[in-house]
Amino acid sequence: MREKITPRLGPVDIQIDDDLFIAPVTDEERELSMLYSNHSCNANLGVRGEITFVAMRKIHAGEELTHDWATTDDDDYSVECKCGAPNCRKTLTGKDWQRLELQKRYAGYFSAYLARRIAACCHSE
Repeated sequence: MREKITPRLGPVDIQIDDDLFIAPVTDEERELSMLYSNHSCNANLGVRGEITFVAMRKIHAGEELTHDWATTDDDDYSVECKCGAPNCRKTLTGKDWQRLELQKRYAGYFSAYLARRIAACCHSE
């Protein structure tokens, strides 16, 4: 997938298990399934289950819908964050879900795949 689809369509997948992803494979599927939610370090959306986005707090009319990529991503990337939130991390990585402070902040709002990974690796002490 990352060799054939990502170079053509961009990062469009949602990982739901080890080696299992939901992703469009054509331009038309991408347009019809694209998630138009930007990242924010002060996000108002979280995830329940594999792919259902839910409000984590009251969202006011006209407020942009955002989610923290830490709740959905497990990948090898690092990008500069420009979200402008007071708690901005400045750098986002595909492994931010491993950060204890984010695990606490987003408890109950990680994708089911990441919630299982967190339970398996990070709470065994």
